[in-house]
Amino acid sequence: MTVSLTVNEHGELRAVVKFFNDIRGYGFVTAEDVFVHSRVLNDCGVHSLMQDQKLLIKVDDAGKGPQVQAVRLLNE
Repeated sequence: MTVSLTVNEHGELRAVVKFFNDIRGYGFVTAEDVFVHSRVLNDCGVHSLMQDQKLLIKVDDAGKGPQVQAVRLLNE
């Protein structure tokens, strides 16, 4: 199944946190199950994520599958 994703004028996708483990430092966001690592969160000034939290993300396929490269929290 292919999902059509809408990218905004800044190259960001709307996503929702599917799961994030603070201890292991990684999780997944919806937008075709994109991997997110705590390193990216720290680089963007985000300390942690909670399930169902709404985000804007930039995604890159670094050879290991799609990964979040930048994240902004949405206040909705």
